[in-house]
Amino acid sequence: MWKFHQKLKRLSNTLSSWSRKELGDIFGKVREYEEKIRMAEEELIQDQKETNRTALHEQNAEYIKFLKLEDSILKQKTQLQWFKEGDANTKYFHSLIRGRRGRLFIHKLIRDDGEWLQGEDNIAMAACDHFKNLFMGDSKFINEGALECIPRMVNREQNESLTALPTLAELKEVVFSMNPNSAAGPDGMNGTRGRIKRITGFRQKEGPITYLGCPLFVGRPRIIYFSDLINKFLCRIIGWQTRLLSYGGRAILIKHVLQSLPIHLLSAVTPPSTVLK
Repeated sequence: MWKFHQKLKRLSNTLSSWSRKELGDIFGKVREYEEKIRMAEEELIQDQKETNRTALHEQNAEYIKFLKLEDSILKQKTQLQWFKEGDANTKYFHSLIRGRRGRLFIHKLIRDDGEWLQGEDNIAMAACDHFKNLFMGDSKFINEGALECIPRMVNREQNESLTALPTLAELKEVVFSMNPNSAAGPDGMNGTRGRIKRITGFRQKEGPITYLGCPLFVGRPRIIYFSDLINKFLCRIIGWQTRLLSYGGRAILIKHVLQSLPIHLLSAVTPPSTVLK
């Protein structure tokens, strides 16, 4: 066990060195590419050359790559999957809930004139006044001529590509990349039931059913569930009923009958005592 622990320790150090060498500081890379994208967008606004547009797309691709890596690391560090499926009545669970509630709570709010407001009543009143003036105020004329000064960042071909319906391959990629336990199917079950059905070869039948020679049932075992076992035993005995057997012959009969029966059934399932009698 100590050797295994040392191997895991060396593996962890090797993976850490490889990550620092090949990927670097992922969190720093995200901030770095955010700045690069901002600079690339400014260059494209000033000069809409194809090289500037290509450079912006390349920076966006790298940014998305490191953003996904950052998201994966954060999920692993916070044990998000465990948080969803683990015990909901633990100290760790309640600390996460308090942390999330603290982030969602508005502690203070700044007004248009730069004044900071604190307190639930003041913040609620300021928010209500803001949206009331926004949706119930007097309609103002908007000069749409200023919109002509904004450069067109998306050409006709790009617009058609963005508004086009997704292909079957794209839909398949999105569906198969989803968490199989995220949503139920038409029958109300997730994909686990279908995978078990394909692996085991189960077919839908009325219970009880037989799988690998063993009856599968719900509740107490009944004699009818073991009718095949009883019939096989009786068929072996009937052939010897018309013969007179000595003590040794009866021993051979019992040994022959028992060897021909599926002993694995008796080891896997416990039949009722009436079946054994």
